Amino acid sequence: MVEKDINVLFVDDDENILNALKRELIDESYNKFFAQSGNEALKIMNEFEIAVIITDLSMPELNGLELLYSVRMNYPDTVRIILSAFTDARVILEAINTGETHRFIPKPWNSEKELIPTIRQAIEQYRECRKKKKLEKILKEREREIKELKNKIEILENENKKLKSLIKTSE
Repeated sequence: MVEKDINVLFVDDDENILNALKRELIDESYNKFFAQSGNEALKIMNEFEIAVIITDLSMPELNGLELLYSVRMNYPDTVRIILSAFTDARVILEAINTGETHRFIPKPWNSEKELIPTIRQAIEQYRECRKKKKLEKILKEREREIKELKNKIEILENENKKLKSLIKTSE
């Protein structure tokens, strides 16, 4: 499936990791963005609609958890994934339990068995979320239209009663 409408952002302060991801994901059809810092990632997110963000935890300045928190607050539909060699179970569990991330993938990763399928699942999750929001918006609009029609019917019924009353009095 061609997914040129989908943007995936990879964040890692290690340029070698980003280059490895570029090589391994070259055949994937979604748009790929790469950032070497949390701040650079936020700039990209301000410019583009990012469906999935995959970030390292250990980065200078804005670390991965701070980045994911900011993404969750400002871009709640973006699916958040950690790709990290950082293995402090407490921090990882906190990130998952607080909703900062949907998945943790340890470094080194297996592209075919873990990374690529996880990204594809995340893209599908993002699409379903967007689809649901679109349907909810349509539903609200239809509910508003129904309310307007009910008001118009009520007005017409009242006018009809008045006309019937006038007809009775004129007979």
